[in-house]
This record gives sequence, structure tokens and C-alpha cells, in this order.
Amino acid sequence: MVLDVKYKCQVKVPECMVLDVKYKCRVKVPECMVLGVKYKCRVIVPGCGVLEVKYKCWVKVPGCMVLEVKYKCRVKVPECMVLEVKYKCRVKVPESMVLDVKYKCRVKVPECMVLEVKYKCRVKVPECMVLEVKYKCRVKVPESMVLEVKYKCRVKVPESMVLEVKYKCRVKVPKCMGLDVKYKCRVKVP
Repeated sequence: MVLDVKYKCQVKVPECMVLDVKYKCRVKVPECMVLGVKYKCRVIVPGCGVLEVKYKCWVKVPGCMVLEVKYKCRVKVPECMVLEVKYKCRVKVPESMVLDVKYKCRVKVPECMVLEVKYKCRVKVPECMVLEVKYKCRVKVPESMVLEVKYKCRVKVPESMVLEVKYKCRVKVPKCMGLDVKYKCRVKVP
């Protein structure tokens, strides 16, 4: 079947700013199907600002299917700024299939700045398949700056398969600067 659900979440904004956050819901899928689910929330805005929030979900898939799920996170913003944060979900896959999963993280921003952080998830694969997984990290930024950091994940592979995994690291940045750090990970292939 095709499922389309929308639900919105609570967000508190202390000062003038433009905030775009997306967050979606949990969903259980009993059979092979194409799933598109959206979950949206209430919004409380104490100061002037435009707020749009979306929430996406966990998905358990008992049968073969192509699954694309997005999950986005809560955000606390202390000062005026443009913030775009994405958070995506864990997925358990019981049978061989093509899996594309993205997971993104919470971010606390102490000063006005443009911040884009991505966080992606761990995946366990029970059968031969083509797996592409990305994992990105939490970042704390003490001063205004443009920061782009990527963190990618460990993967355990039980059978022969084509595996491409990238792993990138945590970074603490004390001053304004352009930062691009890459770190790659261990992979066990039996």
C-alpha cells in the first residue's frame, strides 16, 4: 500500500530567526510496499520568526522492498541565525535488498552563524547485497563560522558483497575558519 501521513512538532525559538527543521514519525510495515510517511508538529514562537518543522520515522521491514526513510531532529537556537539541520533514521533489514539510509544529528549553536551538519547511521546486513552507508557527526561550534564536517560509519558484513564505506571524524573548532575533515573506517568482510 502507499501510506502518507503528516504530523508537526513543538519547537521553542528564543529570538528572531529563520528556522527550517524536519522531523517525521514511526511506521511499521507488514508487507513489501513503497512507503512515504510524513509527520509534522506544533510550533511555539515567542519572538518574531518563521518556523517550519517536519518529523520523519523509524521503519521495520519484514519483507523485501526498497526503503528510503528520512528522520530529522529537534533544534534549540539561542541567537539570531539561519539553521538547517537534518536527522535521519535507523533501519533493520531482514532480507536482501538495496538499502539507502541517512541519519543526521542534533546541533547546538551558541552564536549567529550558518551551520549545516549531517549525521548518518549504522546498518547491519544479513544477506548479500549492495550497501552504501553514510554516517556524519555531532559538532559543537563556539564561534561564528562556516563549518562542514562529515562522519561516516562502521559496517559489519556477514556474506560476500560489494561494500563502500566511508568514516569521517568529530571536530572541535575554536575560531572562525573553513573546515573540511575526512576520516575513513575499518571494514570486516568475511
